[in-house]
Amino acid sequence: MRGTYHFNGDEEIKVILRAVDEIAFIPYLELWEKVDYKKVREEIRRTIKVLNGEMAFDDSVIKEREESINEALEGVKPHDLLLKCWICGERFTFSIGEQNFYKSKGFKYSKRCNDCRNERDDEFFYKQ
Repeated sequence: MRGTYHFNGDEEIKVILRAVDEIAFIPYLELWEKVDYKKVREEIRRTIKVLNGEMAFDDSVIKEREESINEALEGVKPHDLLLKCWICGERFTFSIGEQNFYKSKGFKYSKRCNDCRNERDDEFFYKQ
C-alpha cells in the first residue's frame, strides 16, 4: 500500500535518512572522480565502493585522525616565558607558577617586570 509506511523508531528513520544522504553524495563523487588527480580519484573510487556496500569500511583512518586531533589539543607543555617589560624594555621571565596564577584569576600575561611592577605598586600605596 502506497503511503502507509510506519516506522518502529528513530533508528529506522536515521538509517533511511543516512541512505538518502549517501545516494545524494555518490553522483558528486563520480563527477569529482573525472576531474581530480590520480590519488584523489583512487580515494573517491574507494569511498564510492564503501558507500555502495561493495567494500568494507576501514575505520583506521578515523582512529588516526582522532589521535592527531588529541595530540594537537594537548598542545605545548607549560614552560617559562621570556617577556619584554612595557615600561623599561628589559626582558623578564614569566614563570609557569605566575602563568598559572594569572590564568586562575582570569588575568592577561604580565606586561611589567617585577621591578616596574613593584615600583608601580609602591606609588599606588604610598600616594594615598
